[in-house]
Amino acid sequence: LENIKNDGKAKSSEVDMLNKELAIYGEIVFSDEEYKKLQEEKESIIEKQTVLKSTYEQLKKQCEDLASAEYCPVCKRKFENVDNSGLINENKKKMQKCVNEGKGLKTRKDEIVSLMDNIDKKRTQLREKNKLEIKISALNTQIVSLRSDYENIRNTIKQFNENKENIRINNEIDA
Repeated sequence: LENIKNDGKAKSSEVDMLNKELAIYGEIVFSDEEYKKLQEEKESIIEKQTVLKSTYEQLKKQCEDLASAEYCPVCKRKFENVDNSGLINENKKKMQKCVNEGKGLKTRKDEIVSLMDNIDKKRTQLREKNKLEIKISALNTQIVSLRSDYENIRNTIKQFNENKENIRINNEIDA
């Protein structure tokens, strides 16, 4: 009986401890739909970044080609009447626009990654909270079972002691 009683007390204190731990989590709310939208937006940004990078590289190559076209490939002297500086400057403006747009996309992508990480953390917390709830439920079931066992054993002992007393009285009467 003492073992059952001690086991029940231990499980009850474990339930109390787990309930305190569970209270720390509070209500956990997140949206799988929001996560999916963020994932799609992130993928879209990555595609745009790839296009911007490619455009930037093409413009850079054009600038190099235009600059080298102003000079003789053999003697390296500048050609007269060949001035590509207007096109080069225009391409440099386009390149800067690509850089600025890329920075904006990177900032947004970083925000999205942060939001997705928060949702992942909430998901993990919810899983941990659910594990605690299951463990608490299992312990409560074990406590109920221990109480039932305790009562059954206590009643059996009580009946045994009553029968023992009746047997003693019957033996005295018979003697």
